[in-house]
Amino acid sequence: MRPDDRLDGQRCIVTGGSLGIGAAIARGLAARGAQVIIACRDVVRGERTRAAIAASTGARVTVERLDVSRLDEIDAFAAAAGPVDVLVNNAGASFPEPRRSADGLELSFATNALGGFALVRALRPKLRPGARVIHVGSIAQYLVRLRTDELFRDRGRYRHELAYARSKRAQFELSERWAAELAPDGIRSACVHPGLVSTPGAASAFPRYHRLVGRLLPDPSRGAATALWLAGGAGASGGLWFANARQPADLLPWTRTPAEERERLWRACERWVETRGRDGAA
Repeated sequence: MRPDDRLDGQRCIVTGGSLGIGAAIARGLAARGAQVIIACRDVVRGERTRAAIAASTGARVTVERLDVSRLDEIDAFAAAAGPVDVLVNNAGASFPEPRRSADGLELSFATNALGGFALVRALRPKLRPGARVIHVGSIAQYLVRLRTDELFRDRGRYRHELAYARSKRAQFELSERWAAELAPDGIRSACVHPGLVSTPGAASAFPRYHRLVGRLLPDPSRGAATALWLAGGAGASGGLWFANARQPADLLPWTRTPAEERERLWRACERWVETRGRDGAA
């Protein structure tokens, strides 16, 4: 996005917008005249971020409570939302120890992938023609192949780096499916990976790695740049984006997702959202 690209009056939602890359995205949108809604779990921290952004940009910024791992909170948030021009599914997390969401799923998958899927689904009637849906992914998706059953059922010993990578692969595959689903309405869906960036979330989730290289990494504003570029209407629907360019979805042949497995994930997520897991999914 160039400095002269304006988003005056456009309504933009940034999940996880109170900290790190999400806060940098919220700031960038506000600086271009957008009405920004920071949707986050920690409302107190969100208010501090809101005040700082409003003071520096003069833009209208509001904060609303949303834990994207909880389907009840997604439903309530979407029901109260107005029209949406940009939705940035930025909220994400990784957990060193196994944890379950309120709805019974492994928590990193519930937060990083299913929550974004459920939010787009709930907000779909409110996405304006020409809206952009942006999913903030990770290069961790390059490490694994999509296996839907591993996301909805326990499979052996928990390893948080693997759980995180699986959730980010699922997030990308759902973004691709949304690109096809939303195209008839003139709405885009694309995934962006921010590169290796120093953020509080990364420091908390991967402390040993961050101690080694954190001081060498760029700050969150660098990680926000491509998401802001896409939010301004650049790029195209679908794909994985970095440094304002489409990137390969896979670096290894064995990670490529067959069309039928992507569709299986989509249907499993639909069933889980509709039944809250009562009937299973995968």
